[in-house]
Amino acid sequence: MTSSDDGSDVERLREVSEHSPPENFEEPFHPDDYPFLVRTDFSHPQQWAEVSNLIRSAQANFTTYLALVDDPRWENASDTDLFEAFPDTSMLVIADAEALSAPELPLLVLHVTTDDEGDDVVQEMRVLANQVAAVEANLTLGNRDWEEYVDEADPDGVYRG
Repeated sequence: MTSSDDGSDVERLREVSEHSPPENFEEPFHPDDYPFLVRTDFSHPQQWAEVSNLIRSAQANFTTYLALVDDPRWENASDTDLFEAFPDTSMLVIADAEALSAPELPLLVLHVTTDDEGDDVVQEMRVLANQVAAVEANLTLGNRDWEEYVDEADPDGVYRG
């Protein structure tokens, strides 16, 4: 799947996410202000439900919000497809087949930074679903930086907290 030139993919992602603001959210919800957790694997519904529940319960403990996108349109979408659909995001979380088929649910987190030449650089790491909200909140608040999480990841490249 690739992004369409008329921006319809961006509008569709916004439309899908607009219907899932956090419970008891006290300010206007604008999905562009939050990172997206996009489901790209639809062969593991029970695991997706578990991920969704973990994210929602973690959001109660952190100043964070991940806009959940659960739409079959994004099945098997590539990282490139998703970044084309959301070019202004600095973080995407992807529930792909690798994440949903593993017992620990290691979601793919893509973090965008800018290099010295002003070009976007995408860094990736797997983060357990029960840690994603904490990682997002600390990155957003500037409490920690991406490299600290990478350094604390296990040898298999997964951050477990």
